[in-house]
Amino acid sequence: MSPLYTLLHTPGFYLLSVCITLQVCAQIVLCAMVLYRNRKPSILMSNLVLLALSMFLFILLLEGLMPFLPSLKGRNIPVTYFFTLPWWPVALLTCVLWCMTIFGYFGQQRYARRHLSFSSIKEALDQLPEGFCFATDDGTVLLANLSINAYCQECTGHPLVQANTFWDTLLAQGEMHEEQLLLTMQSGHTLSFRRSREHIDGKEFTRITASDITSLYQHTLELRARQQSLKAYQQRMMAMRTQVTQVIASQELLSARTAVHDELGSLLLKGRYVLENPSQENRTRLLQELKNNTDLLLRMSDEEESQETSLDAAMAKAQSMGVQVELKGELPRSATALRILVLAIHECAANTVKHAGGHSLTVHSKLRDRFWEVTLLNDGQLPTEPIHESGGLRSLRSMTEISGGSMRILYKPAFHIRLRLPAVISHVSPPRP
Repeated sequence: MSPLYTLLHTPGFYLLSVCITLQVCAQIVLCAMVLYRNRKPSILMSNLVLLALSMFLFILLLEGLMPFLPSLKGRNIPVTYFFTLPWWPVALLTCVLWCMTIFGYFGQQRYARRHLSFSSIKEALDQLPEGFCFATDDGTVLLANLSINAYCQECTGHPLVQANTFWDTLLAQGEMHEEQLLLTMQSGHTLSFRRSREHIDGKEFTRITASDITSLYQHTLELRARQQSLKAYQQRMMAMRTQVTQVIASQELLSARTAVHDELGSLLLKGRYVLENPSQENRTRLLQELKNNTDLLLRMSDEEESQETSLDAAMAKAQSMGVQVELKGELPRSATALRILVLAIHECAANTVKHAGGHSLTVHSKLRDRFWEVTLLNDGQLPTEPIHESGGLRSLRSMTEISGGSMRILYKPAFHIRLRLPAVISHVSPPRP
């Protein structure tokens, strides 16, 4: 078998040198992988031995590449002995070193797939759509994934470097809701940020998490709008129920009045008969029936007047419709002015629910120059055009003007009714429909 020095400066010798050079580089990379993954000392030592053997073989072959090597004379003994060896053991040793390097590389890959490392944890966090950031108390970032870095870049214009500064920027741009901070980005996405304290191995860290809740936030806004619509519908239904109750009561009262009027007509006919046929018995019976009907009419009138002038009843009725009435100032003392005020409160509360969608009614009252000045304001939506008076408002104006007062309805800059009632008012009957 030919010795190795006979292959000097031949293509075979150059190929062998390239193979051992690449094997040295691969073995260096393999040793770095073992150190990075913190493998056992025995595995590290075996790889270092292979690296030393590869380096020794590389150095020996490097001697043969010297251009001024005409012969082996003047060389040291190891180099001289090495080049006198047959070439095939050197080639076989190179192949064995390559096989061991390849086997060690696949072993490292198999170990990486079966065991967690810092790089695998970081890679897993980077794949999450939610953003995570762990930092110390002074804001030094220890771990942050790609998502939260992208969110920080969009919010502040620079990567995440200081966690406390990043959170202060979020507080200035976003809005706190309970324990989360909501921020709508320029791209239209809505993000939810949370900050908490974590205790790990006896140390305390700050954790900031970020989630894209655009879809959930849009659904929440839609639900709020539907809830407001349902609430307004409920208020209209309550007002309608109150009006239905009033209509039924009015119908019953009308029926009672019709019956009384029929009875009075019958008594008139009986009176005519008594006048034409006078007798003590008929006269006594007629007077008794007249007295009973008169007592009934007076009692109905008193009950109606007491119901219409009851301020507490009007406020309770408004509250049943979902309108809170607030009285400010001194109330009118005369019964007629108070009855007009009660009617005004009732009409304004009903209109607040039906047309304005409000929840409160404020009544300001004060005495000035022998006139009561009453202003009623609600918190509902402003009308877009002048108010057309009909029904209750028209009746309110009629009662106010009959009593000697005045009424104004203004809708700019806010909707309110102004009543001006005389301090002393004679009895005013409600206007007939």
